[in-house]
Amino acid sequence: MKKLTMFYLKECPYCQKTFSYIDELKADNEEYEAIEIDMIEEEEHPEIIGNYNYQAVPCFYFGNDKAFEAYFMIPDSELREGVKKVLDEAIGVAL
Repeated sequence: MKKLTMFYLKECPYCQKTFSYIDELKADNEEYEAIEIDMIEEEEHPEIIGNYNYQAVPCFYFGNDKAFEAYFMIPDSELREGVKKVLDEAIGVAL
């Protein structure tokens, strides 16, 4: 199982939706419960975000490899699907 890092902002509506999608997806698939997600709030940890190359949040990484990055005005369905793909990759589901 791969460890995830998620970058987010407290006030970001896409990030809030992502937290809801993570909870919803975990309720649908208990394998997701075992995924370790290191959640990093950008404004609280500027010393960490400088080591990563992304433009928008939420953004997920496996180590130094970007797994998914949202963008402004991303449709809800695309955001949810991106989160699901990241969780599937974390548990080793072939994509």
